[in-house]
Amino acid sequence: MIGLEAFADPSEEWDIVETIGKGTYGKVYKVNNRKDGSQAAVKVLDPINDVDEEIEAEYNILQSLPNHPNVVKFYGMFYKADGLAGGQLWLVLEDFEKRPSVTHLLEHPFIKQAHSKVMTLQAQLAQHIREQQESGCTGRAKHEQINSRKTLKEHLVESCPDDDLVNLEVLDEESIIAHLQKRYADIQIYTYVGDILIALNPFQNLNIYSPQFSTLYHGVRRSSNPPHIFATADAAYQGMVTFSKDQANNRTLREKILQVNPLVEAFGNACTAINDNSSRFGKYLEMKFSPTGAVMGAKISEYLLEKSRVIKQAPAEKNFHIFYYIYAGLYHQNQLPEFRLPEKIPPRYIDNENGNVMQDIITNKVYKDQFKAIQHCFRIIGFTEEEVNSVYRILAAILNTGNIEFASITSQHQADKSEVPNAEALHNAADLLSIGAEELQEALTSHCVVTRGETIIRTNTVAKAADVRDAMSKALYGRLFSWIVNRINSLLQPDKNICTPESGMNVGILDIFGFENFQKNSFEQLCINIANEQIQFYFNQHIFALEQVEYQNEEIDASLVEYEDNRPILDMFLQKPMGLLSLLDEESRFPQATDQTLVDKFEDNLRYKYFWRPKRVELCFGIQHYAGKVDTMEIMHHPEETTNMRRQTVASYFRYSLMDLLSKMVVGTPHFVRCIKPNDDRQALKFSRERVLIQLRYTGILETVNIRRQGYSHRILFEEFVRRYYYLAFRAHQMPATTKENCIAILEKARLDKWVLGKTKVFLKYYHIEQLNLLLREVIARVVVMQAYTKGWLGARRYRKDREKRTRCAIIIQSAWRGHVARLSHRQIKRQREEAAICIQAGNLVLFLPILALEWWRLARFIAHLEVFQVLDHLVPIAPPGGADDSSSQVLETRQHPLAAISSPNQAVEDSMSHGATEETGK
Repeated sequence: MIGLEAFADPSEEWDIVETIGKGTYGKVYKVNNRKDGSQAAVKVLDPINDVDEEIEAEYNILQSLPNHPNVVKFYGMFYKADGLAGGQLWLVLEDFEKRPSVTHLLEHPFIKQAHSKVMTLQAQLAQHIREQQESGCTGRAKHEQINSRKTLKEHLVESCPDDDLVNLEVLDEESIIAHLQKRYADIQIYTYVGDILIALNPFQNLNIYSPQFSTLYHGVRRSSNPPHIFATADAAYQGMVTFSKDQANNRTLREKILQVNPLVEAFGNACTAINDNSSRFGKYLEMKFSPTGAVMGAKISEYLLEKSRVIKQAPAEKNFHIFYYIYAGLYHQNQLPEFRLPEKIPPRYIDNENGNVMQDIITNKVYKDQFKAIQHCFRIIGFTEEEVNSVYRILAAILNTGNIEFASITSQHQADKSEVPNAEALHNAADLLSIGAEELQEALTSHCVVTRGETIIRTNTVAKAADVRDAMSKALYGRLFSWIVNRINSLLQPDKNICTPESGMNVGILDIFGFENFQKNSFEQLCINIANEQIQFYFNQHIFALEQVEYQNEEIDASLVEYEDNRPILDMFLQKPMGLLSLLDEESRFPQATDQTLVDKFEDNLRYKYFWRPKRVELCFGIQHYAGKVDTMEIMHHPEETTNMRRQTVASYFRYSLMDLLSKMVVGTPHFVRCIKPNDDRQALKFSRERVLIQLRYTGILETVNIRRQGYSHRILFEEFVRRYYYLAFRAHQMPATTKENCIAILEKARLDKWVLGKTKVFLKYYHIEQLNLLLREVIARVVVMQAYTKGWLGARRYRKDREKRTRCAIIIQSAWRGHVARLSHRQIKRQREEAAICIQAGNLVLFLPILALEWWRLARFIAHLEVFQVLDHLVPIAPPGGADDSSSQVLETRQHPLAAISSPNQAVEDSMSHGATEETGK
């Protein structure tokens, strides 16, 4: 035991400053050293009766390993005597606030080396424990003595107030920025704003996305773990399925869905000046679930692919990832000649100003590994080898198409005519596309014009032919991308017999590019920013506008929050006929339209404060987006590109795509994730306050914090609320009336606070839904347990009855069977006896008949001795003496020995019959 009297009084050396928290044995305080002012942490064991072998073991370890890197620094143990309270034991240790966070520890080499070795380490630990037990070094932890006055609930991990900005006491821009910066320094990249998640880009790989990590967030309270994207995903799933049975999900289907994202990102993502893996398209992944919550299929919708990147990239940017992956993969597999790709000179579409593309492709191991990963994705999802090979051929054909050059020729009747002087690239592209080289050249160097039913073929100039070549490359890539998406959808579509559209069990994930502003912004950047304007409008409507309209309609006393409404700028873009996109469509149909005429038309018709023209710049105009000012140039670059036979313009196609995207978003309950870039240099742990503040302002985070703190994010009709949660306060088999009183009963039974009832709806805080769903899961889980026991008891009773019935039936069947077997046996024995008798009669009649005759002989002798002799004398006459022949001697011998004369059964029978007849005649 520890000798308490040997320890010094802590009051002489340490002063308690504040409480840090609660430990296993007692409270933990921050203390200052009276001598040098240093800080430490002290664990106070109060009273000392709680001291047991574990405390002594901890003291011995701390004392023997004071400088070990994995053991906290130990300043000593002290004893503060108190006659009334019983005394206190102080363990003074290193201040834990100076030690790294859990996220930092995950990056420690000691922890990282354990990844993918869990089973091996478990086996080694089990072996070590067995060896310790065999050697006698065993010890049992006395858990019942460790502060047993505490309940399990007191030991649960509670949410940190810093996890949610709504909990901040002081709410302004400065406090929010300081709060986010502190969390980012601790590699806490996720922060809540009520039910909205803020994600700061760490610009480094973090080990917080493993399957084991995700299980921590499944079906638990959000406050049980730090903020994470997994918690948002689980909230969406739990909102769809209130209670889900254990499902034997299709692991093959799940694996296919997991491979979809890497595949489409390879074709739709690219390296930009601000992001190495920037999404250059909008992706909406819709997960299909069965009524019990099992994943049954998936569907992808793609929007706004930046096809112009195929033919041209800005400085310091690259083409889509797949071009570099396939080039590196085919190079290392020695298949470049098969796909007509050069080994030394890069194709024009992927070349850069530095001229180091081929060296990068050959030496960069990432490209080679990613090519193998893409092949794996194709194989797992279900693409055939022929389909994958066709994809590679089309990609190689696009790269070869970009190498086709044109030269101007002059003929007698045509001055501006183009031709292909070097046909190598032309033949390569034609062979890969399985078309004729002459047909491809004709399509590039000429075009058809239909006038009054007559088709006129006109030649293209060199510039026009180059535009047609690039337009064809963009169209090829766009069609290929759409085909891959459609093929994935066909391979992942759910079974209609199991998952019907009426079930409505869907979870959608929207991943789309963010607001962009470059030195030169093309038409694609304009479309991207318009899409972000529309999504911001949807965010505002869901968070602010619709919520405040509900307050007024339901007569709820709630303060209104002011926010920036971006509807006017959307009207400037999308309204007809005087919106920017409509004016662009109109101008693109004029044969003589130019960039100048387009800009002039914008200036004349767009009478909005959001539109302006910079001074001293001719072909340029600016847009004041919600996220800032953007100067747009080259707006008319290939506006005539069409998508169908009706010559639908790119602007029109964009508008319809945007409408389709919104139609999918508005039907569900959204869960927002706001992504923030902490700096523009892509450096880890670098936090630019100005850059973050700008993003927080234009995303409306400050207003969102206000409305989440003051408002009610969930508004549920009385009928729906009672139907969903009546289990909490009423019997399961009795559906209560959908009245306000029953809603109040449910809310009071759930012990919720700060809720409000309107005229027709229940108004709840953002955290109420989580609490209600967890309570409902607990109630239903108890119901399921009782059902299981009841079904087990009923099943056992039915089993006993069935067993008794089967036993009686078995006895009856056995009785009938045994009788049947006995009768069969009896008949068989009887038949065997009859067969035996016949056999005896047939085989032993020689012996049997004389014996029978002998019996008759005796009987006859007894009746009439004289008469019998007369009969015998008559049957067998006595031969005369001296002259007996053979027959006579035989008869004589028979007389002496009657049995010897019978030579066969037939003869015996005949003799017997003859004897009877003679006897009858004699009488």
